[in-house]
Amino acid sequence: MTIEDFLVEYKPLPRIDPEEVIVRLELGEMVELVTKPYSYQIKGSEVIINLNGVAVHAYLRQLGSSVDEILLRLRTTCRWFIRKVGNRYVVTRVEPFIRIGEKEFDIARHLLELYPALDVILIGMGYRIEPDVVRIMLPRILPLIYDDQPLHIFQMTRVESGKSHFGIWAMLTLSWGYTTAPPTPAGMFWDARTGTYGLALTSEGIVFDEVNKWSATQMQMSGIMSYLPTFLENGVVVRPVTKAHGVGVIARRMNTIWFGNCKEFQGGDEKDVANQLFTQWGDTEGALLDRFAIIHVEHKPIRILDYVTYRVLPESIMYAVIQLVKRRRVEHECRSNLSGRQRRHSCAIQTACKKLNIDIDHDMADYAVTNGWMSMWETFGSMHPG
Repeated sequence: MTIEDFLVEYKPLPRIDPEEVIVRLELGEMVELVTKPYSYQIKGSEVIINLNGVAVHAYLRQLGSSVDEILLRLRTTCRWFIRKVGNRYVVTRVEPFIRIGEKEFDIARHLLELYPALDVILIGMGYRIEPDVVRIMLPRILPLIYDDQPLHIFQMTRVESGKSHFGIWAMLTLSWGYTTAPPTPAGMFWDARTGTYGLALTSEGIVFDEVNKWSATQMQMSGIMSYLPTFLENGVVVRPVTKAHGVGVIARRMNTIWFGNCKEFQGGDEKDVANQLFTQWGDTEGALLDRFAIIHVEHKPIRILDYVTYRVLPESIMYAVIQLVKRRRVEHECRSNLSGRQRRHSCAIQTACKKLNIDIDHDMADYAVTNGWMSMWETFGSMHPG
């Protein structure tokens, strides 16, 4: 059997605005949402869950019979069935969005024996294997399959390069978080005023989209820049003490992907362009820039729909593929001419690429870290499994 035997027609999920959800609920309709919680607050035996901007109530026992099962529902994409009861919106039923068993893992193992991992992932997402696709998509895929230490990528491209689609796909299939809002400590980790847990505690990783639209004033006044470099490095944030709650020391190490539109940023190399934005946010010392393993700024327009096949692997098989690639142990001695944090970034890129059957030279990884992803591509040429 080949990968074509498992491909199915791509069917995008219908998008429902929060206002539409509320109107339907107020009219007495049962509403089904396929999503993952953005935040939640536990009050005794009840939990209040933020689903696409709508606060819904559920009893913990509705989410599962064990702690692991309850937390799984709060951290993964599910089918949430909600309706209005009295003056509240309540969960009537919750079901897993992706049902995965040994069959799906067997299929994933079979495909990974036949094809390089990168090909399986790209074809499974519905793309043709083309140099432009590999160049744009590979940096996005690396954080999905590497978890030995934090790996963060920053990518600015033109519109229609598939950034938002990728973020939503990662949210639905891999339980990543997806947001277009700046990462405030309260929204990301814990709101000390209400005891609400944020996006970082409901996600395997986070995709930040449309970062070029974030207000520099908002970034600085919200205290984001005071904690963001430490969060990217160690996954730690400290919230203030309140009468209702104790000290919120939260440690949640995870990978992140940052997307923006590069149209309004011109001139300079890739790191210069990224630093224009970071400096606006208040990062005058370059601490934020230094946390990213990959900076990719590409002004060349790439319309990702030109490479779409409209046939994909089912979400359950894609989930199994990603998990199997992530579990691969790469036995190699990392080589790098860099030092400190830059060496760590280079080794992370090399290891993640090897998981994808890409035998990247250490000079290429070093160049990507020091000069940028597009610069590396232009200097060394394409990267693809042999």
